[in-house]
Amino acid sequence: MKLLDNILDKIDKEKALNEFSVIKKYAIAAVCFLVGWMIVSSLTVNISDSTDHRAFWETKYNGQLKNGQFIETNLHDPEIDCNPCSIIKTIGCLEGQYLFANGETYTCDNVVIAKGSDPKFKKFMFKGEIPKGKVFLLGDNKEKSYDSRYFGFKNASEINNILHPIF
Repeated sequence: MKLLDNILDKIDKEKALNEFSVIKKYAIAAVCFLVGWMIVSSLTVNISDSTDHRAFWETKYNGQLKNGQFIETNLHDPEIDCNPCSIIKTIGCLEGQYLFANGETYTCDNVVIAKGSDPKFKKFMFKGEIPKGKVFLLGDNKEKSYDSRYFGFKNASEINNILHPIF
């Protein structure tokens, strides 16, 4: 009888160990899934020629901006069949800075930020201080980018995310 009790004890222990092992495997799988989901949900892939980078890590816009920073926002522009579309641009000039935009040369506080433009689009012209709450956006690839040189200022409040280039 004692032998049978020992065998049953061993079987119960092995069963408990197997159940614990299965639970541990599911817990590890769940953690891996959550980490993977968090990584994928914070990753933005760019297929446009507007920027030189293809992958970005995104963080929520917290109201703080600086020149040269990548952002993601929505654009509503029937001229390019964008109703709406998500765009990735860099901050070229911020509110309170002096923008000179004559359709060929674009300067921010007397520093050239872009030259040239595409003749098939109407050019944005401006000379003065950028109004409160507005930003002037540019693409990396100035020859292929549809940006503020054509659609003008964007509201900073419409920025969805700050993007950090990965590659």
